[in-house]
Amino acid sequence: MQKVKKYIQNISLLVISTIITIILIELFIRIFMPQITRLDLEAISPKMYVNQEFLTYSLKPNTTLQSNDLNYHEFNVSIHINSKGFRGEEFSEKKPNNTRRIAVLGDSFTFGHGVEDNETYSAILENLLQRYNKNKYEVINAGVGGYGQDSEYLIFKKEILKYNPDIVILGIFVGNDIDDVVDGEWVLNDTNGLPLKIVSMEVYVDKENRLRDIKLQKNKNYFYNLDIFLRKYSHLYILLKNRFDILGKLLNSIHGSDVLCAYCSQYNTNHQENWNRIEKTVKGISDISKEENIKFIVALIPEIRQVDDLLWQDYSKKIRYNNINLRLPQDKFIEILNTLNVDYIDLLPDFQKINK
Repeated sequence: MQKVKKYIQNISLLVISTIITIILIELFIRIFMPQITRLDLEAISPKMYVNQEFLTYSLKPNTTLQSNDLNYHEFNVSIHINSKGFRGEEFSEKKPNNTRRIAVLGDSFTFGHGVEDNETYSAILENLLQRYNKNKYEVINAGVGGYGQDSEYLIFKKEILKYNPDIVILGIFVGNDIDDVVDGEWVLNDTNGLPLKIVSMEVYVDKENRLRDIKLQKNKNYFYNLDIFLRKYSHLYILLKNRFDILGKLLNSIHGSDVLCAYCSQYNTNHQENWNRIEKTVKGISDISKEENIKFIVALIPEIRQVDDLLWQDYSKKIRYNNINLRLPQDKFIEILNTLNVDYIDLLPDFQKINK
């Protein structure tokens, strides 16, 4: 009995000591090496989304808020969503006389993540057109972060057409649009196989109008829920998890992860479903534009390592594939656009010229 009692005391002492040590380390990291927890991310997540009838989410009309980035301390900007549910100034539903109206579709680049309302490229375009033309121009920013070409097709068909645009620009970011287009499930299609309703498999809108990761919802798995809890409150756990994730990303980059190799020849073959969706929905926008006598243009926005020589050299060294092509995403998009007879602007050459 005496041995058992001593054994229990030793185990208890070990457990208590371990708990105290973890608490002290947690406090130390919170003070000297604070991490960004899920709670922090929730606090800065913009409350500007609503459920949409034909999409999982869209921008909440009549919303004004501040948006900042804890990860890099890079920006703190004002965002205004007008009464129509688009970022920027108010505009009438009926197009004013002697006015040419341009609608710009796209994802977070078009929306203007990290910049002020007047710094989005749609706002700059409107200012330039007004400055150098006698005619009046209106540019509608219909960009929403996380949208792929399928969501943009529905926004164009269901919303933008109401405002009678003369020109529609589709901004495609080659860095992630190839993947974003398969993030949603086409739960309802028309006779041409185009979506009538898309449900996101990645995010949902919570009660406070914020986007939330579906994978972070509670379920019956105890360890899964524990992971969510620790990611929300523990700086120590986040630190260890980030170190582990960084190691995983390094290994993936060295071994040529499929996700990191959009410039590898086999990438397009492995992602044929993505390209099929892109081609189908871009064709849908093009066909409607022709029917409505709207000029349709695609703007191809490059990814940063295509522009920065040092980043591209670093990337090239880590990828195990020999046949990588810096222009591969653009060339594939251009191939599709030429097939569809759609005009495009390839921004990569100009970005490379002005890169410092």
